[in-house]
Amino acid sequence: MLSIRGSDYLWVVPDDADTNVATTQCAYDRIVVTAPSATNYAGSGGIEQTFTNTMVSDHWPVWAEFWADER
Repeated sequence: MLSIRGSDYLWVVPDDADTNVATTQCAYDRIVVTAPSATNYAGSGGIEQTFTNTMVSDHWPVWAEFWADER
């Protein structure tokens, strides 16, 4: 098991996510944050499946929103 699978990490993009344009469904791309950073995670994240041009990339963009500290 990977050490980043523990409770000290938040996986924004889950194992069952499809992050590529190909016909296979795999989570190749991830966003993983540490527990201290997870407190700034706004709860929104996902995979932007808006293009199919594999000349640009064969992966969908993954994203997450975080709260910024204004200090």
